[in-house]
Amino acid sequence: MPFWTPWHRRARRHPPHDPYDEVAKIKGSLSLMGLGGDMQTAKKDSGLAEPLRVRAMVHRTTPLGNLPVKANFSPGSTGKAQAAVTGPGGNAAVRILEVAATETPLNPVEVAVDWNRIIKDALGEKPGPSWEGVLSGPSVRFTYALRTPETSRVQLKIHTRENDAGVDATSILSPVSADLFRKKGFQVQSRGQHSDRPTNDSGSKATILVVEKVDVQYSGRRGRGVVYRARMSVTAYDTASRSIIASAHGTALGGASSRKAAAERAIKDVANDLLPQLATQMADSL
Repeated sequence: MPFWTPWHRRARRHPPHDPYDEVAKIKGSLSLMGLGGDMQTAKKDSGLAEPLRVRAMVHRTTPLGNLPVKANFSPGSTGKAQAAVTGPGGNAAVRILEVAATETPLNPVEVAVDWNRIIKDALGEKPGPSWEGVLSGPSVRFTYALRTPETSRVQLKIHTRENDAGVDATSILSPVSADLFRKKGFQVQSRGQHSDRPTNDSGSKATILVVEKVDVQYSGRRGRGVVYRARMSVTAYDTASRSIIASAHGTALGGASSRKAAAERAIKDVANDLLPQLATQMADSL
């Protein structure tokens, strides 16, 4: 069913006596329903991979073709979108070409009827101020996730083994890790230990779960001191997709006059080497 073609033809010859009533009549019979494209992830200055798909209906039963629709971004966010027109089956696909950085990870965007275009086509001119408040709805609300370090909430999980140096590796890694990720712009949500699975409840509020595993062992003597070896692997999980977005592993040696000091140095050195690498990978993946 084409969009109100008879009214368009009449309007071009002579506008309706009360165009507000005509628009209200049209609006009252129209509805839009979402078909797909919700909850996509986007980087700033990039678009969404899939279009926002909607279907226009008359009286919620008959598909409506030739209806112009467009994307409206919420206050505080901007973007570029490609307007569309519904096909014979009432379906339209609005492509989001670019989204800008915002202060929130989840951002709404609406696909709505393009009343400005309809009125311009019907009356031969753009709607004047008297149409304000009339030209709205129906619409479908979509949400996209904007991923940047500043809007990503990182939760740290540290898994360690007991060591003969008497060192609490978690107490060393927690502040070092949090500080390094904050310097890269990430929000560090909380700290924890003894969990290496991205599906646990404690990590559900984070957008990225970073799992750190460290094993510290005695390596030998160096002069009058001792040497400890710290092996570390770090993995970053996207908690929404439960996929790995970054990983790194490495080894560092730490020497000192005491076992505890040597082990602590090895842990700090391997963390200072691996975590900036991981943070860079994480930022590049967003």
